[in-house]
Amino acid sequence: MSASKKRLLTGIQSSGALHVGNYMGALKPFLELYEEHDSLLMIADYHALTSLKNPKELARNTLDVAKDYLAIGLDPSKAILFKQSDVPEHTELAWIFNCLVTVPFLMQSHAYKDKVAKGLEANAGLFTYPMLMASDILLYDTAVVPVGEDQRQHIEYALKAARILNIDILGFDMIWHNGKPIIIDVNTFPGFYEELFKEIGREPSREFFKVIEKHLR
Repeated sequence: MSASKKRLLTGIQSSGALHVGNYMGALKPFLELYEEHDSLLMIADYHALTSLKNPKELARNTLDVAKDYLAIGLDPSKAILFKQSDVPEHTELAWIFNCLVTVPFLMQSHAYKDKVAKGLEANAGLFTYPMLMASDILLYDTAVVPVGEDQRQHIEYALKAARILNIDILGFDMIWHNGKPIIIDVNTFPGFYEELFKEIGREPSREFFKVIEKHLR
């Protein structure tokens, strides 16, 4: 890693097949930025567990995400491509953060509130998702974070977690001494899943999507 370059981190979930929203919101911005930074590309398979429970499907999706990045032109000699679950420090730091923040603090998460607003039951992984994302960012002292508007709140969560650990617990800046990261806005697109929910008024089943996918092939 070069000391003269800022460190950039991008993560993408391996919860399903990548789509145009993933390309515009994650793949394309990373390709435009990674060569001018010390770049880390994380396949977020732990984050994917909040919605995907089939281990074989998760393993297949994880490999497919790596293949997709290479297929669109990523040079693996100029970035570190890795799987989140291969680095145990992600969950270790996340657990520390979970013990430092409060339940009301986590209840403000947009992802959690959206799930509850739809009348759906959120699992504990989704509830504590912001602290795992905070650990993803803080673990590498990340300086540049390309995010869409829907992820901006998680950056604020990471800043809050860093302040609590540094000031209230340690008494010195042990992590994220670079201060507030540079946030690069990227395009976001409303997902088909969310739009369909609005139309039918309930959460469609995974079997529904499998039928659609079968007929689109």
